[in-house]
Amino acid sequence: MTSRLALFGFFAAGSTSCWLMGPIRPDGDTGGEDDTAADEDTDEDTDEDTEVEDYPFWIIPDTNQNRCTWYEFSDSSWSWVDCDGITPGTALYGQDGHYRPAARQHSYAIGGDGTVHDEVTDLSWERCMVGFEGEDCAYGAPLLGSWPAGDHYCSALDLGGHDDWRLPSVYEMAWLVDIDAHPFNIDPLAFPATPISDIPLWSSTRYDCDFDSEPDLGPCEDECYLTFVYSGSSGSFGIGAASALNTKYGRCVRGTPPVPGDFESSVVAGDRVVRDLLTGLTWKGCVAGLGGAACEEGSVLNLAWGPALGHCEDLVWAGTDDWRLPDLNELVSLLNHEACDPVVFPEFAASGLGGGTWHMASSSTTCGGMPRFAASIRFSAEPFSPLASTMGCTIKSSGGLVICVRGGP
Repeated sequence: MTSRLALFGFFAAGSTSCWLMGPIRPDGDTGGEDDTAADEDTDEDTDEDTEVEDYPFWIIPDTNQNRCTWYEFSDSSWSWVDCDGITPGTALYGQDGHYRPAARQHSYAIGGDGTVHDEVTDLSWERCMVGFEGEDCAYGAPLLGSWPAGDHYCSALDLGGHDDWRLPSVYEMAWLVDIDAHPFNIDPLAFPATPISDIPLWSSTRYDCDFDSEPDLGPCEDECYLTFVYSGSSGSFGIGAASALNTKYGRCVRGTPPVPGDFESSVVAGDRVVRDLLTGLTWKGCVAGLGGAACEEGSVLNLAWGPALGHCEDLVWAGTDDWRLPDLNELVSLLNHEACDPVVFPEFAASGLGGGTWHMASSSTTCGGMPRFAASIRFSAEPFSPLASTMGCTIKSSGGLVICVRGGP
């Protein structure tokens, strides 16, 4: 069996020498796995059954946001409130915390073999980030390696009785994040000792776009791959890119990967809709302000967060009225990293979602710890960075693109 720390070119952060064995505990043990440990479960408490029968689609995990925000006009401030205090038909209804299907709630089964099983996505994860060892990942340090080193490490890994490990896609990494945490994090019980600040991890997602004008990303002479940062020092998070020869961090996954992009567009009652055949979601085919079979009518509206919520809640489109503003994880499923700018799938080319504008697309999710900010995605790089698909937190009073969604488990 291949040791987790036979690292195939991974290096300790700040070190110039290769790790050849696991870091030694104070008692001299090298931190072998305890195969007899009982499984743990980190299911969140819920009054609902987490099983949804006969939902034939891939379920996007929830953002883990179970609270809402309210704007107090008397002192022009945002604050956290119980979602039950904001009722349908009133201002600011439709936030992420108002829509929490039981089947989407994070649920992890922790094995005693160094693995964590995600019971929503049916993916299994390496519990400790590459470089850490022990039952609670308490021994070691995060290790850096090139993309080929990370890819080789995961493909050669034998853990939990399986040898079909791989690097995760950016979608899989994004859907692990607890957006309600501050700073953003992943479940600390399921994934202990995970350093999150400015720790970019390699993904399996190749990036073939030119970003020579972005010196911080490094040269991309041969091939580049996307990276994911759970939390940056400035409070940012999300997707970056780097040359495969750069050194980043890693964590492996196994299981059938979700492959977003299986969309089918149609016109219903004169309105354009896009059906996601992977997730079962139905998207409004045009951003707010545009209409018609090809989104050729009207002009794009950039709405503040409150009006964006109201726009989707009040919307009647394609003969249905159960639309809502998508949460951040749902919005992530629209990113197409085979396109460069805008990063949208062909079925959304006419929607106005990319459009060459600097405006971010709003989600219903509030950035954890920052009730004044909404989590958003920019689908177009212009006019700032050549790297599109920027994820971040935008002030709720600023304007953003709005695309509505309906359906799900």
